[in-house]
Amino acid sequence: MSRRPDEIVAEAEWLAGHGVRELLLVSENTRSYGKDLGDLRALEKLLPRIAAVVDRVRVSYLQPAELRPGLIEAIAGTPGVAPYFDLSFQHASGTVLRRMRRFGDRERFLELLDSIRALAPDAGVRSNFIVGFPGETDVEFADLWAFVEAARLDAIGVFGHSDEEGTEAIGSSARSTRCSSRSGPPSCRCWRTRCAIGAPRSGSARRSRCSSGRPAPAGRHTRRPRWTAR
Repeated sequence: MSRRPDEIVAEAEWLAGHGVRELLLVSENTRSYGKDLGDLRALEKLLPRIAAVVDRVRVSYLQPAELRPGLIEAIAGTPGVAPYFDLSFQHASGTVLRRMRRFGDRERFLELLDSIRALAPDAGVRSNFIVGFPGETDVEFADLWAFVEAARLDAIGVFGHSDEEGTEAIGSSARSTRCSSRSGPPSCRCWRTRCAIGAPRSGSARRSRCSSGRPAPAGRHTRRPRWTAR
């Protein structure tokens, strides 16, 4: 349920009066803010109001499929709003995303990043990814790998898929292999997690290490990405 804009601004003013200089706007899907209020542009209207109260505003957890051009412009161009995009891609293979009941694919996501960087070349971009989703093939994982290499993200979180009661995935007959070995098969979700963490650093030697079944270590990238894994 979306809080009323005036209520949020009033809280921002109270926080600013007590010394708070930066506010982080976050929800399960921040882009959906205002839908239940009947205003699809509620977030982009709210940002300038909060930015006028505190030194900086940061927006977190945006669904790529719902990221409208107007909101991109508001985040990229509003004084006091950090040009920071926390985009929940989850994967880059269109077929895996369909099984997750999500939208998008590698090409669309890269186009989205291009549109962001056209407005704010130095924008920070973070995302998170799930590997080992039931039925994930080597080709689908390679699609994710290629996206992470091309996307030039500043920070990524990589998580191995874990079962959750009541979800469609837990009943799937296509299960990813579990393993505890550091040199498990390419179908192993643990191996894929470690390999995906290393993806931002391109290079034939790096790819050959992963294709041979040995995980590639995390490395540096020109945009100095940060990695987290679980």
